[in-house]
Amino acid sequence: MHVAWPLENTMLAHRLGEVVLNFHHTVEDSEYLNTIFADA
Repeated sequence: MHVAWPLENTMLAHRLGEVVLNFHHTVEDSEYLNTIFADA
């Protein structure tokens, strides 16, 4: 249990990092689309 916990914690942190990055990219894409539609 003690051995598995750090590994699970690392995987959880990595997964959380992926979610944050994906969200950040989604926000950037939305702002990019808003810029295109605003210019149209």
